[in-house]
Amino acid sequence: MKIRLGAVLLMLAVFGGTAAADHVPVAPPLPLEYEPVGRVIASVGAFNPYLEVLGRWNDPSPGFGYRSVTVGSYFRVIRNLKVGAFYRLQADARHNDDWVASGLVSPGWIWQDTSNRYENLLVLDASPRFLLPIPGKSTVFMLKSRWTYNFFNGQQSLLLRPGLTYFFIRDRQPIAEIRLQYAAYLALNFGEALLYRQAPYLEGLYHLTPDLLVSFSASYQNRVWTTSSGVVAAGDSHYSVNFPSLRFQAGIIYRPGF
Repeated sequence: MKIRLGAVLLMLAVFGGTAAADHVPVAPPLPLEYEPVGRVIASVGAFNPYLEVLGRWNDPSPGFGYRSVTVGSYFRVIRNLKVGAFYRLQADARHNDDWVASGLVSPGWIWQDTSNRYENLLVLDASPRFLLPIPGKSTVFMLKSRWTYNFFNGQQSLLLRPGLTYFFIRDRQPIAEIRLQYAAYLALNFGEALLYRQAPYLEGLYHLTPDLLVSFSASYQNRVWTTSSGVVAAGDSHYSVNFPSLRFQAGIIYRPGF
């Protein structure tokens, strides 16, 4: 009798726990993400007009997911500091509150389809850099600081990305670069996790000509999803879930001078 009662209680605990967790998004097996990107970074005196077109293809999802166009300019304030201001149009971006009730008994909760939702963002950037006193004088440290405001939902975020770049020099001209960076994304006014995304990067660039480069990078992305407003409204318990992924990016960079 005691054995049967224990088995029943165990089953209730298992199924009750499963039901109680239905409102928590479940991370898929480590997905692969592929990003083709094209950039134009011109040089006009102290200004660097900037254009970027980016897409993201998620495996095994068909077709492109997130995509964006960014336009603006950097400005060299002093030798070791550039600042920038940019406008970005993006589509298929996903936010915490896109985890919504489906209206069905099962699965109950789904990610909202955002494939045709376009969002406008303001991006402000400051990128101090310093040549390190290392033999060869070929290593540069940079700290990219980027504040982003999303007009769609009023969310503000701050990216801090320290990194090292090693330049391969031939005849006093760079022919290739290797970059090691770490990106930390801070949520300034949304979600329940201050560090909502982080990623170490390894990137390589090769100079086909002084004006034309190709790039390739690999990163381990880790995004934290926290309680959506729909879950709060339903009265369910709060959650914090990590969604890791592997992201590979290949790009081409054109740097004309005027």
